Amino acid sequence: MNKNYKNNTINLILLVVIILLIFFVIEFSFRIFYEEPNFKSFFPAQADALIREKQNSQAVVDPVNSLVYDVNNNKVDKRYYVYGANDRGKKRLYDLRDYVLQDEKLRKNPGAYRVGVIGDSHTCGGNYTSLILNLLNDQKSIYKQISEFQVFVFCDQGINTIQELVLLEELAINYDLDFLILQYCDNDIQPSMRPVNINNLSYSTLYDKSGAQFYVRSNSGLFITNEHQWVPALPYVNKKISAILLNKSVFFRFISYKTNIIISRMGSPAVDGEKQSFDALYKMSETTKRLNIPFALIDFVPARKNYCTQSFGSEGLVLHNKLANITKELGITYYNMCDYVDGDIYKIRSGRPSDDHYNKEGNKIAAEILAKDILSRLNIK
Repeated sequence: MNKNYKNNTINLILLVVIILLIFFVIEFSFRIFYEEPNFKSFFPAQADALIREKQNSQAVVDPVNSLVYDVNNNKVDKRYYVYGANDRGKKRLYDLRDYVLQDEKLRKNPGAYRVGVIGDSHTCGGNYTSLILNLLNDQKSIYKQISEFQVFVFCDQGINTIQELVLLEELAINYDLDFLILQYCDNDIQPSMRPVNINNLSYSTLYDKSGAQFYVRSNSGLFITNEHQWVPALPYVNKKISAILLNKSVFFRFISYKTNIIISRMGSPAVDGEKQSFDALYKMSETTKRLNIPFALIDFVPARKNYCTQSFGSEGLVLHNKLANITKELGITYYNMCDYVDGDIYKIRSGRPSDDHYNKEGNKIAAEILAKDILSRLNIK
């Protein structure tokens, strides 16, 4: 029996040694012949902790709501929300730190009428909010009690209704608003397009060294190695074990890339984004009613062919009908851009390839709709 035990032990040791040798050969081969993708993300990094990027990082993604906040003395400062931030050496496209929650901007002058606009890239990139302000100022002389019109914009590219609710509750309500506009979009019912725990699923658009987009979908989120290298985390693997493997092994980083691509093609776990979006609308309605802020929603329908007249999965006409019913139930003023372009939303498309945003005419139409609504509440004809 002792002899069998000894033989089994030797065999086990030999098996372990053989496995290790095979792994070392594979690892050595990958280190020599495999060229790792050099991914850079448009957004600052999210990892296990709020701050896990570089020590000098000035912005960080909150892992709960996936929004980007400023960093002060190594602590997340939620008084300052940063949007459109990027870590590719370029200047930030949009930065609210210039005025968010600073006393001189929060202080409301007597007679001022404040409009808050919450939205996604249509709001960040479009000029309709500045056009609203121009149209209001054109009428200021008619309404003598208004000392000035102000439009405050809270937006980010690609965010959904859940995150827009966060912007309302953390930022917008601090501005003593007289009117609130939510710029909705059909893709608001989709999970966030960046790492986010709300949906129990992580998304991120990465860019390889040639600038090409690489779309990663991973149940484990993104991981940053000790060399600040972006790696999709190993799906369904313990985070501590995953960290060791991804930090030490090129082979396991290769496995991580490939398995995440397979998962991406297989499809994501079911997420009822429509319910999450509508639940956020209910909470927005509760908040605005509590604060007695009139609330309007304008649906910036993607500028795609037939998006006004047909349904595309959960988007398109079927979503517009549901939005009309929900906003009516909640007492939210509802506008749909389809109603102002004779049902052909494609004709106000920006014209840029693969771009669903609006051109100048589209932004002008939206501004006129909203300015007219605001002025009607002031009894200005």
